[in-house]
Amino acid sequence: MISWEEYIKSNILEFRRLFEKWSRSEKKILEENKSLFIESFNEPCQFVMVEFREPYPKCFIVLHSAEQKDIEILVLENMTFEVFSSNTLRKIKLLESLPRKEYEDLVNCIKEYALRVIDTGVSSSRVFKNSLIMMFPKDIRATGGKYGLSILKEALMKSEIHAIIRQKQKNEIKKTVDDLRRVETISDVIELRKQVSTITRRLETQVEQLDKRTEEQITSLRQLIGASEKFYELKFLVTDINRLKRQHISKEVFEAKVNELNTRIDSLGEIKEAYDEVLTQQNQFMKQQSEVMRQQSSFIKWIKYATILLPIAVVSVPVIEIISVLVRHYLGIS
Repeated sequence: MISWEEYIKSNILEFRRLFEKWSRSEKKILEENKSLFIESFNEPCQFVMVEFREPYPKCFIVLHSAEQKDIEILVLENMTFEVFSSNTLRKIKLLESLPRKEYEDLVNCIKEYALRVIDTGVSSSRVFKNSLIMMFPKDIRATGGKYGLSILKEALMKSEIHAIIRQKQKNEIKKTVDDLRRVETISDVIELRKQVSTITRRLETQVEQLDKRTEEQITSLRQLIGASEKFYELKFLVTDINRLKRQHISKEVFEAKVNELNTRIDSLGEIKEAYDEVLTQQNQFMKQQSEVMRQQSSFIKWIKYATILLPIAVVSVPVIEIISVLVRHYLGIS
């Protein structure tokens, strides 16, 4: 089995590779939140791994000391839990940078969590101001695969970051709603709410109609394509008749070709009707789009008017979604 040093190093590097794929907003939250950074394996990062004898769990201590070398790893193998105390780790150079109080809390937490993990069989972790401890009931090298530690850590951290993003959005939305409620007795604002609700419904209706019109237009174009194929067949037929004129053929064959041409000519009327129908539908579609743009322009003017009246917070979700869903929900617009 791979050594603990090699396993920890490969998981540090794998976590950083996964981190590079994060979005800019996710990385920004990590940079602004120190406790989240402590949970990561980003540079600088040091590991102290304490391997207790069975049945006690495997303990990882993660540090981010700028005074120590990046990817510095120390493994304490075959450790007896019963004799483990603060003195066990006191002389470890990687832990010298920790404040004394945090060092004592960390040692006590290791003792407490080790017993908890044995009782529950569930992994545990805790973030301190400058360090992180993680405990696993089994050898994660065997249970989690080659990159089990980094994949688990990255998934947990992204979950925390997305929770922070959602909470920020909720707070901003709540602030907007609170601002609206504080001035909802003003007649202009009440009228504005009615106008926004009406225009929102009209926009939703227009979108549904546009979807339906688009589908009809596609169907008509498909029909026109079929008619166009008939037109090209007709051109080939006329060419065929001109060729027969120059050849010595029987009257019956020539008349049969002419009759076929007459039949195809009659179908030209159907082609023209299909083409006119498509043009009509296209004109209607353009008018429909023009109407939607006009309504959207009016809608935006109302939104600008609202932002002048009220200190509405700018949130990272679409304006129409806020107005048509959230404001209706919070303010009771049916």
